[in-house]
Amino acid sequence: MNCKNCNHTLQDEGKFCPNCGGKVIQNRLSIKTIWHNFANEVLGWDNRYFITLKMLLLHPDILLKEYLGGVRKKYVAPFTFLAIGTALAMLVFNQFADEYVSISETMGKAPVQFMGNYLDDDLKNSTSYQESLDHQLEVTRETQYMLLKYFNILSFALIPIYGLIALLVFWKPYNFGEHLIITCYIQGFLFLVGVILFTTSILTKSTLAYALYSAFTSIYYLYAYGKLYKFKFKHYIIAIFKFIGVVVGISLVLGIIMGIVGIIIGIKSQI
Repeated sequence: MNCKNCNHTLQDEGKFCPNCGGKVIQNRLSIKTIWHNFANEVLGWDNRYFITLKMLLLHPDILLKEYLGGVRKKYVAPFTFLAIGTALAMLVFNQFADEYVSISETMGKAPVQFMGNYLDDDLKNSTSYQESLDHQLEVTRETQYMLLKYFNILSFALIPIYGLIALLVFWKPYNFGEHLIITCYIQGFLFLVGVILFTTSILTKSTLAYALYSAFTSIYYLYAYGKLYKFKFKHYIIAIFKFIGVVVGISLVLGIIMGIVGIIIGIKSQI
């Protein structure tokens, strides 16, 4: 008998091909076998996706060290894991696009209303101030719809930026490529958490659950990297300040670049 995958000669008692590792199939397909395969390969807790998910939740350091150390078949590949999380998030967010934008608007109003408490009553009640707020909300609304439209592209496009930030904050012993792998796993996991919190907000008709997402994102990054680097309390404090410094630095550089580009475009338009 030969393997149906690679045509290698098999022993009668063998359950797997010694050449390609494929399972030896001797029985015809039936409803029972189809359900059995589906339950084991898709729904089973020993499925590679669920193993990856479980390890990211409980032991992200072990998963990251093993994958970066060469363990590949045990876990879902990082870019595939990110793609699954992105696809699920994009599907849910776009299905409930109006609710997503409404929640985002509500969350965006909170700091504006807080700052408004310190403004003069005449200014707060003025027509120009209200028009300014309405315009700001309209811009926020349009931006959110645009982000939803290109959610999948942005998710992957931002990975190098996240990886660069992680490299500058946490540095060695991992290089930029390895930080990209770590970021893919973390972002893929965070997208799933975001879907859960967003769905909870819709069901409870409250923005509280999804409002926690931003805080959870920062906490999980520190949790995953902290376990990977075996951080003590002081290391977490240092990482937080380094993160703030890196983000401010990158923002300044991007601002300067955009300013220079704007000046060049302005000069060319006058020529």
